[in-house]
Amino acid sequence: MDDRKKKRLALVGAGYSNLQVLRLLATSDAVDSITLIDPNSESVYCGSIPENISNFEKSKFPKPEWRIDLKNVCQAHDQRDKIQFVQGEVVDIDLANRCIYLNDGMKTTTISYDLVAIDIGSKSKSITDIPGAFENVIPTRPMKILMDRLDEIEKNFFDDQQNCTLPVSDGENLELEQPPLNIAVVGGGASGIELALSIVGRWRPMLQGRVMNVRLVTSDHILLPEIAYARKRLKDILADRGIYMIFQSAVDRVDDGCLHLESGMTVPFSYCFWATGAAPHHLANTVLPKRGLAVSSDGWIEVNPTLQSRSHPNVFAAGDCSSFVNPLPKAGIFALQEGPVLAENMERFARQQSLIEFQPDLEDLQFLGCGDGTAMGFAFGLVLRGEWVYQIKLAMDRRHFLTLTGGSAVTRGSGKHIHEENSPYHSNQEMLRRVEKMPTREAGKMLTQIDVNNYQEAWAILERMSFNKEYRQKVMKEYNRFASAEHRGTEKRRKKESGVLPSHFSFLQWLLPVKNGAK
Repeated sequence: MDDRKKKRLALVGAGYSNLQVLRLLATSDAVDSITLIDPNSESVYCGSIPENISNFEKSKFPKPEWRIDLKNVCQAHDQRDKIQFVQGEVVDIDLANRCIYLNDGMKTTTISYDLVAIDIGSKSKSITDIPGAFENVIPTRPMKILMDRLDEIEKNFFDDQQNCTLPVSDGENLELEQPPLNIAVVGGGASGIELALSIVGRWRPMLQGRVMNVRLVTSDHILLPEIAYARKRLKDILADRGIYMIFQSAVDRVDDGCLHLESGMTVPFSYCFWATGAAPHHLANTVLPKRGLAVSSDGWIEVNPTLQSRSHPNVFAAGDCSSFVNPLPKAGIFALQEGPVLAENMERFARQQSLIEFQPDLEDLQFLGCGDGTAMGFAFGLVLRGEWVYQIKLAMDRRHFLTLTGGSAVTRGSGKHIHEENSPYHSNQEMLRRVEKMPTREAGKMLTQIDVNNYQEAWAILERMSFNKEYRQKVMKEYNRFASAEHRGTEKRRKKESGVLPSHFSFLQWLLPVKNGAK
């Protein structure tokens, strides 16, 4: 391609989509240079939260492996001496003159571009709106701040454990007793629940008998309305782990060591984690609209299905900071899916070719780590639970992580989320061939079980269900039949033993039949 027509690419933010652009366009002859800009020197893969926090032997990957050194990643992909990493905070973008202004802590510098992709993620919702929250809580967005604070707590944890004592009298003798460790998690969504479970898994074994109270505070009246079919089991898991739910309770203000709720209730804490969901950064919802960039009423950068700005053709956006006409949930999986399309469309734009549309994979298997070496999984309306589910999560997290750092499992050129072999699951191919011969009755039964001998076998069943609708329907029918039969059997046994209707059934009670018409 004529050097005069090559484009200078600027990637604002080291989000999941931009990191894939960096890799996929590193050798493109339509690109003159690529500049990655981020205020941090490293990024943290957010799917690794349970592995980073929970303390159990089943974690296969050490903490450092989940951190991405941005300078090293740029150098690893720079085969043609055209990629650079610039550490600094972008404070403004002159869209008319195609110039980025950034502050590296000492001075303001500028970077010119032809095409820009914005992937700056989000910040913790309401953390700057609730009095005292910003000063007294630990945010969960961006992920690096959370991980740094957790490392800091861990570093000083044992000293605090030994030195923190209170005098306690039993009426006759005066003894020294450690006060309880009070943990508050604000936000009852999936991230807040997973964080609370992971903290229990990590810290309770370290406390050597010291009492640990965990309270999960949410303004909602129920848990995870989007997965109502799993709510009963999830409530049981939280109760079993000693996590107390406080529903319909908005935070009024935060003091040092105490949440004040609008109801008048107070919640003491040693550490408070703020997992209230996503809010837009100042750059997206305040600065760029003044430059004419199209932004939604709630502050997200508006994009077309091509990930192209609705107001500026040479501006692209992806991940949490962007929003379609029909918005997607703010979840890392969609940023991973958008990456290949973002890269292809930036290259197509540079070549003056027509762009392709992003098609989100809404049936991607979703996980919720339980902090004890098990996980819950949600796919096709099914609810899965066990160590085998966690092993699938680890394998998929590992695969996603490699797409960001260079050991790629994602290809470019389709306009859809693609893993190797065109599957959103990508299990062991030998196992996939094996389950093709497995009766659907056996496959459906396996997915209802907590203990599965070979997680790759169950993974292959899920993969085949993802691309074979007829097979999926047959397996779901068997799943429902076994779940219902086990539920009835459990109820009869409990009634026979107690003579009354039990208030808590076994694990299989919450494996409710999938409604007709589920995909």
